[in-house]
Amino acid sequence: LDGPSPEELATLKQKIAQSGRELRLGFSLQDTEYRGQLSISRKPARISSQASTFFRIEPENLATHIETQLKLEGGGVRQLAVDLPEATGTDLRFQLGPGVVPVVTQTPNGPVQQMVSLGMAPLRIVEQTSEAPKNGIRRWMLRLDRYATGSAMLSVDIRHARSGAGPFNCPVLAIVGAEREAGFVAIEASQEQFLTPLATDVSGQAL
Repeated sequence: LDGPSPEELATLKQKIAQSGRELRLGFSLQDTEYRGQLSISRKPARISSQASTFFRIEPENLATHIETQLKLEGGGVRQLAVDLPEATGTDLRFQLGPGVVPVVTQTPNGPVQQMVSLGMAPLRIVEQTSEAPKNGIRRWMLRLDRYATGSAMLSVDIRHARSGAGPFNCPVLAIVGAEREAGFVAIEASQEQFLTPLATDVSGQAL
C-alpha cells in the first residue's frame, strides 16, 4: 500500500469532486481486490488562554467581568473545564463567541491597533454544570455544540453583595488543561474609595 503519485492524486481528487466530496486520504494499490482497516484517532487538544479581568468595587456590590481569549489547537475540544472560586456562587452564565485578533491600521496620526472579531461560525454552549467545591474552588463543565478549534472568546459576569470594607478577593478564572495561561486584572472603584492592591503568586507569596 503506497502513497499515490502527484498524477494519481490529481486523478483521485477529480473523481471524488464529482460526488461533491473532498479527498482527505489517498492510497494506490496494484491489485484490484483488497481490504484493510484504518485506525483513526483525534489529535490531543492544545489550549492556551489569555484572560482580561475587570473587577469593580461598588458601594454595595462587587462586580467582575472576565473574558478570556482561547486558542484551541490539535483535535479541538467538545467541552471546556473552568475553575472559579467557590465564593462566586452557582448563579453564573458563561458566553462563548468568536475570537478576536489585533489589527494595526495606519492613520495620519500614526498606527492604531484595533481588536477585530474573527469571521467564524459561532459556537454554542449547550449545557453548563458545576461540581461541588473542593479547597475553595468550584469546577464548571461547559459542553459545546460541536468540536471547537481555532480561536474563541469565553466570558462570564459575576456579581455578589459586598460585605464590609474588605479585603476583597478578585475572582480568577482558570482553564483546566491549558498549556499556557496569561492575563491582566483591572481594578475600578468610585472616586471616594481608596484602594490598596495586594498581589500574590500561585503559592500565596506576596509579589
